[in-house]
Amino acid sequence: MTGSERCASASALLHAMLAYSSLHHHGLSETSLKFKVQALHLLSTSAEDGELSLVNASQHVAASMLLGSFEETDATLSSQNDPATVNIQTRMLSTRTDLELSG
Repeated sequence: MTGSERCASASALLHAMLAYSSLHHHGLSETSLKFKVQALHLLSTSAEDGELSLVNASQHVAASMLLGSFEETDATLSSQNDPATVNIQTRMLSTRTDLELSG
């Protein structure tokens, strides 16, 4: 195992943190996507070895969780700016309010 393979899970965690941080700071941008893609590549590299140490497995899981949060945050940010989504949310709230008032 080379040095880069031993550090792949740690590097994946770092890149996942940078991707998530960039997403919050700048929104969805080329930089946040580059960090995300690099984190995914490094996760793949760290998993290729098969058996991970406890530390590497923890880093692998943490990076995966951050990337999952990245996806959720990206979807939330995207839906907030989408007029169709805002329209649907407004109608849902209006319907709920009407039901509460009539019930």
